[in-house]
Amino acid sequence: MKKILFVCHVNICRSPMAEFVMKDLVEKAGISAQFEIASAATSTEASACAA
Repeated sequence: MKKILFVCHVNICRSPMAEFVMKDLVEKAGISAQFEIASAATSTEASACAA
């Protein structure tokens, strides 16, 4: 199984969107069983999104 992790600063917008798009692509290709796809943050600072 291949593992793919999308990472962004606070995991609010970019990495969750990339995770969703990749999951959709592999599902449509019929190969979703071959992948574990997730997203994560590098920080827990909620105020980082306000910048």
